[in-house]
Amino acid sequence: MKGSLLDLPIVIVLLFAGAITIFIVFLILSSVNSAWPVAGESKTVLQAGVDVFSVFDYMFLFFATGLGVFVIISGFMIDSHPVLFVFSALFLLPICIFLAAQVANVFNEFATTSAFLPVANEFPYMMVFMRALPIFCLVIGILTAIAVHAKPSGGGGI
Repeated sequence: MKGSLLDLPIVIVLLFAGAITIFIVFLILSSVNSAWPVAGESKTVLQAGVDVFSVFDYMFLFFATGLGVFVIISGFMIDSHPVLFVFSALFLLPICIFLAAQVANVFNEFATTSAFLPVANEFPYMMVFMRALPIFCLVIGILTAIAVHAKPSGGGGI
């Protein structure tokens, strides 16, 4: 990550991969838990694992916010010419928003299939966030473009 709008596609892919992974792991864990034939300590441990998995709904929001803040802060740390703001804002940002919209649609199709619909009901915040992924990219993209180009030049370093 270099601290520019070129980091937004990386953030989009990381969020998409993380959400898909959480869905698949939760589906496998809950299927194993419901099919476990032996009652006792092992069933209790599996049930505790399924119960604790709801934390990932909140952790996903924290992870997404952290990635967004990281991109903005790292964008502030690089030197760039203000002329490139037009290229960033008018060319790169719409491409990133289009990519985020496509990823949000793919995730929505994935999450609303019959196999994953019960899983989607367990992660309401993740579902809302992934549906609003283009808006997240718009906000992070504008703030990153401002952070990259609206600072005094010269000096560099921390």
